[in-house]
Amino acid sequence: PLGITVGLGLPGDLSVNWVERLYQGMTECLQKYNTPIVGGDVVRSPVTTLAITAFGQVHPSQIIRRSAAVVGDAIVVTGVHGASHAGLELLLHPEFGQNLNDAQKTALILAHQRPQPRLDVLSILKKILASPMPNAPCPMPIAGMDSSDGLADAVIQICRASSVGAVLELRQISLPTAFNHWLTPEQALEYALYGGEDFELVLCLPQEPASALVEYLGEGAAIVGRITPGSTILLHDEQKKFPDQVLTLSQGFQHFKS
Repeated sequence: PLGITVGLGLPGDLSVNWVERLYQGMTECLQKYNTPIVGGDVVRSPVTTLAITAFGQVHPSQIIRRSAAVVGDAIVVTGVHGASHAGLELLLHPEFGQNLNDAQKTALILAHQRPQPRLDVLSILKKILASPMPNAPCPMPIAGMDSSDGLADAVIQICRASSVGAVLELRQISLPTAFNHWLTPEQALEYALYGGEDFELVLCLPQEPASALVEYLGEGAAIVGRITPGSTILLHDEQKKFPDQVLTLSQGFQHFKS
């Protein structure tokens, strides 16, 4: 990012110390990315509001659009999903995490309170695309978006924009290891698909560079499905323990009901 602007709406009785600590926290976060606060606005408001806009630049040939997915593409996630929603649940209902140790609780809560933008993925992807790949098209279209509104939302939005469908492989969806002995499979997948606020990237690209990207990123990254003809987004369990289910945004996750 080149910079951000911050718009604040503040009640008149809010302490100056609170505002100073807010800006201190934002500045500390931005230092990692060499990104300044370049402007904004402050207005009086009956409630506290905060609006942040980030600015960046990209070469036109390197823009990642939602509308560039093509049939046969692999669907890649850059990390686990569901952690942020789990962290929120622990903050709202501490008793819910009795089966978790302190390290697991802390990791999930931090995933919600301090998500890390995956800017690192872009430089890795650029390096992979610069390598010779005889089986990959040139130029190589890449579709993608972040998963801030949930994995299901990201895949559905990409498919809608690209006029394609998708199959997600249930067993390939990356989940936090803390879920294994804490949540039911239905709960874990609902968190991953619809929980949101994970801020990972969901990318659609040919199989060869997709495999290279997953290998480079390591733990948490995975190929979770493929782009298909049509318009249906299907959740498939190759082990046949759960029936196939069509994913939509209107119904939410339906707990594997047929």
